[in-house]
Amino acid sequence: MGEDEEVAAGALKTLAYISCLEKVELNEQTVVGKVAEFVKSRNVTVKVLAVRIIGNLSAGSQQSLSIVMKAGAIEALALALKSEKENKVVTELCWAMSNIASGPSCYTAKLLSLGVISKLSELVLLSLIHISEPTRPLYISYAVFCLKKKKKK
Repeated sequence: MGEDEEVAAGALKTLAYISCLEKVELNEQTVVGKVAEFVKSRNVTVKVLAVRIIGNLSAGSQQSLSIVMKAGAIEALALALKSEKENKVVTELCWAMSNIASGPSCYTAKLLSLGVISKLSELVLLSLIHISEPTRPLYISYAVFCLKKKKKK
């Protein structure tokens, strides 16, 4: 991580802690817009922290969620979700989007208009496949054991 990224990560980490406090709001659209730009970072730590801040703000007041919307952060999250490969970042993106979707229906409609439903569905299906894969060899081994046992009789 370069010096600039370290400074950004430090500042984002502090903002992440501040943004999760109930009575503190980052009411500056400019600040939220800059945080949204960090969602595009190549650095995973920076990306995760930026998404976490947006998620924290989205879980706050109606005013905070409105600022998130006006700052273009919802678009930044949707764009990142479509291309992100790193699990840590995808997890944070899904969490932030769930906070947005739990707000007023206009924010859910915004997420839907950005096409996130197909990517979220894909993630669910892939997760189900990956969750079931580790159990498959056990069943195959058991089936082979039963077949061998039958042949001996």
